Amino acid sequence: MRYYDIQLLKPGTSTIVKRWQSFPNGVFNPAAQNVLMDFMLTAEDTPLGGSSLKIEGVSLDDLKQSTQYGANLVGTTYTPGLDIRVFGGMGKGLPLANPAQQGLILAGTVFQSYGNWEGVNQSLDMVIYPAQAFVQPVNLTFNWLAGTPLSQALAATFSNAFPGYKQVIQISPNRKLSYTQPGVYSSVDRFAAMIRRLTEGQLSANDQGVSIIVQSGAVYALDGTAQAKPKQLNFYDLIGQPTWLTFKQIQIKTVMRGDILVGDVVELPNQLSGLPGQVIQTNPVTSIPGLRQNSIFTGKFSVNQIRQIGNFRSPNGADWCTIMNCVSLAGAS
Repeated sequence: MRYYDIQLLKPGTSTIVKRWQSFPNGVFNPAAQNVLMDFMLTAEDTPLGGSSLKIEGVSLDDLKQSTQYGANLVGTTYTPGLDIRVFGGMGKGLPLANPAQQGLILAGTVFQSYGNWEGVNQSLDMVIYPAQAFVQPVNLTFNWLAGTPLSQALAATFSNAFPGYKQVIQISPNRKLSYTQPGVYSSVDRFAAMIRRLTEGQLSANDQGVSIIVQSGAVYALDGTAQAKPKQLNFYDLIGQPTWLTFKQIQIKTVMRGDILVGDVVELPNQLSGLPGQVIQTNPVTSIPGLRQNSIFTGKFSVNQIRQIGNFRSPNGADWCTIMNCVSLAGAS
């Protein structure tokens, strides 16, 4: 069964002021509100705007002017600045559903929201940005000293600009400059674009540079040189076959997963796993049905963009999915 857990929190705290769940207390609720989501996660030097969330079937108390949630409501609008966390994935109830793949698919700030009441239909829409830094100016003071690793400069910058955020810096220690590079930036996208320009092609002709990513309460700096243990994608998790996007870049569509983030490495299966009830291949080379039972891509791929799409009550299995844009790594084909 489809799983979601939407939490509105007081800014800068973990205090939940409003919550919508499809599995309250771990039990599936068939009467849970319908939820429509479209979340984009990518490197900050190529921002794609805010993510959208629509909750249908909300009460009038969720729409009218009130302070019951500990945050001011202006007409039908939550005051911008309310924090939000959205967990998604699959819950128990279907044979191939894997609750272990649930996770935090979006954490950020409600930038804008509005309610609507048409006939008997009541809904609440929100526009969400992945970090408070996108809503208000942030102090990104950067000082990359000559001859020192970039990781040291980034750690100091992140500590000042993102207090309380987890830091994940996985970049080559060879990223150094022969001169000092200072700077002060008030937006994450400009800072990330500057870092990308400074580091692109620094290590080799194919060097893509350093990506800055803010997601799920953490700030990442990645360049692909420190590959983490890949996360295995099972054939039965795939929706359709992976497809080419551009040179060395593919797109993978799976059931909704919350355990994969931008910067992770995923591995596609090279054969059908032996689950009970699956078709047995007798001649996979010449059989067209046999070709449909294996991924046409194999190997390891680095995730550089994720889109989470959800329509809770849609009967279409593709309407509760994760779409990943990935770059091939050594050994992928």
